[in-house]
Amino acid sequence: MCVVSGDISFSGNVEQFDLVRTFLSSIAAPFDGAMRFALVPGNHDVDFGQANAARDALLKTVLQSPSEKIDESILEILAGPQRQFFAFRDSMLHGGKVTGDVAAYAYEFSAGSGERVVVRCLNSALLSSLKEMPGSLVLASQVADRLARECFTITAFHHPYNWLNPASKKIVRVLEDTSDIILTGHEHEHERSVKYRPESYTSTTYIEAAALQRHDGSGDSAFNVLLADTESASYRFYHFEWDGNIYTSASIVAEWEPLPLQSARSSGFGEVTADFSVWLNDTEIPGEAKRGKRTLSDIFLYPN
Repeated sequence: MCVVSGDISFSGNVEQFDLVRTFLSSIAAPFDGAMRFALVPGNHDVDFGQANAARDALLKTVLQSPSEKIDESILEILAGPQRQFFAFRDSMLHGGKVTGDVAAYAYEFSAGSGERVVVRCLNSALLSSLKEMPGSLVLASQVADRLARECFTITAFHHPYNWLNPASKKIVRVLEDTSDIILTGHEHEHERSVKYRPESYTSTTYIEAAALQRHDGSGDSAFNVLLADTESASYRFYHFEWDGNIYTSASIVAEWEPLPLQSARSSGFGEVTADFSVWLNDTEIPGEAKRGKRTLSDIFLYPN
């Protein structure tokens, strides 16, 4: 499975997507039809030549009330300049299926073992403009209502959180509660981290991708490879960079690392077993021979 986290083209026109189709097909060829793609749009996949005054007016309206749900008819106008992206996305399904709308959609794949894998794609470029600024983008608030804890779930969207309006925080919390891995891009800097939220007992693995091809002609190019084992809740991570001749392993984690799986955790603490209860109560303070060790229940603290 290959997940592309946005900026698939340079300016969202059909000729550029035709070139990308040829490129991705060359990647898929050695896998004899087994390769599946999950694609999410970035700001460069917006054809701003197709934007109009109606879209500009709706952008301002949505940004004035960023926490309000966006009507479906408005979504279609906002996504109008992304028309070529969605046509390209559908042309790369190769017998697979995608469910959802232009604000958020999901792919469902089957791993070699028959296990379900869901890749959710959020359209953070829905409100993109030519001169967008950090904190100016909005994820459609109704997306939060459709996010549920699935099987092994990857969530992908193009813009990291600092580009989102603070009103999107509600969606971010739900994303972290329901995603095993979150993939982003946009800033062309590779970064990997794990975020832990003690109030919801949630650990989420974040991977921000570098650019495969920079538009400044610098020649810098990189991509990531993940090998996940959901049975052992672990994964291995590989980061490759172009050295001028071939892609070399700039960062390989030789050992398997823990991969917190949201689908495997319960809310709050699990059941306390009898043995664990004994261990919690054991103060390791010697007691009388008849009673053995003193436990926490033997200790009384006089209130002041």
